[in-house]
Amino acid sequence: MKLAERTIQFADTLTLLTEGHLRAGRVSHAEGSLLQATKHYMAATEGQPKHVLGAIALAQMQMHNGRKIFALISLRFLIFFLARRDGRCYSYP
Repeated sequence: MKLAERTIQFADTLTLLTEGHLRAGRVSHAEGSLLQATKHYMAATEGQPKHVLGAIALAQMQMHNGRKIFALISLRFLIFFLARRDGRCYSYP
């Protein structure tokens, strides 16, 4: 956890900051601190909303916390973004 905290503290790019929050979220999740993990995953996706691992981790925490609708919205946004990035145009219900 110390390394993740240092990465967040001294990050000089958005990518490093996002990676630091993802690492801190993973450590918190492994330790069973789900509220702290959710906080870090949320910070990671706020910095880079299209980050695949951050979106999946956040949706997983939302599912665990009983917020299935929010998890569905997070995953639909991710699928929509990936489809548009690859040049496919799917309808977004």
